[in-house]
Amino acid sequence: MTVTRLSHESRVIFEIDGRLDAANAVTLDREFFSCYDEGSRDFIWDCSKVTYLSSAGLRSFLQAMKRLEGADGRLIIAGASPQLLEVFDISGFKPLLTFVSDRNAALKA
Repeated sequence: MTVTRLSHESRVIFEIDGRLDAANAVTLDREFFSCYDEGSRDFIWDCSKVTYLSSAGLRSFLQAMKRLEGADGRLIIAGASPQLLEVFDISGFKPLLTFVSDRNAALKA
C-alpha cells in the first residue's frame, strides 16, 4: 500500500493505493498523525484505489475520526468502491463517517 499526501488550500488529501491491512495500516496512521501534529484538521482520504480493507485498516479510520472529533476536525472518505462501502456498513462505521463519490465532490463539501 502507498499513501500519497497532497494538499488543497487547508485540506490534506491522502491517496491510498492498495491493501489497507495489518501489515501496512501503520503507514496510514503515521501519515495522519504527522499531519495532525502539524496542525491539520481537514482531511480527505481518497479510497478509490483501495483494494482490500481489514479490521486493522478500519482501526485507522476510527482513530482518525476520534482524534478529529475532539478537535473540531473533519474526515471525508472519497471514492470508496461498493465492496469497501459494504465493509464500512457491516462493521457499523458507515453512519459515523462522511462518504462522497469522488475527490472533486469531497473538495466541494
